[in-house]
Amino acid sequence: LIQDSTAYITQWLTHTVAVINLSTLEIKTQIEMPGSTEGMTTDGAYLYVTVKYLDTTGGWPYPAGNTIEKINITTNLAEDSFQVSDNPELLIYHDGFLFVGSQSGWPVIHNIDKVNPVTGEIILQKIYDSEIQFGIDWAVHNDILYRAYNNGIVSINEDLTINESNYINFEQ
Repeated sequence: LIQDSTAYITQWLTHTVAVINLSTLEIKTQIEMPGSTEGMTTDGAYLYVTVKYLDTTGGWPYPAGNTIEKINITTNLAEDSFQVSDNPELLIYHDGFLFVGSQSGWPVIHNIDKVNPVTGEIILQKIYDSEIQFGIDWAVHNDILYRAYNNGIVSINEDLTINESNYINFEQ
């Protein structure tokens, strides 16, 4: 993720986020995280990072993480930690909220958590059974939230349900 002239890179195995000055290509700092980081997004003032696994040094399966770490972009310090569904992957900041995609189990269960980035409260949660095939990517276009879905993309409604009328299938 790039914010102004700074790049933020998740470092899965070292449980850190590297902060890189893009003008000098130097690592400014590495922010310690409580586990393996996966996704990042920003609201312009804070960086939000998902912790997918708590530890990756043992064998598979790795113990699930379930937090979003809130990092102040000015100080590069973690200021808060929010609990979300297990194994959070990518997330996106949209319309004043964090939308977090998670998957766990076999067959795979997909979750979407809508989180208040100020309080850390899960405002809304939608759990999808294994018949739904989400990817991990998110996007916003024309102020509409989209998620990778079933070999394409689909918009997500306010109640976190799928809007099939906006489904774009890439296999056509």
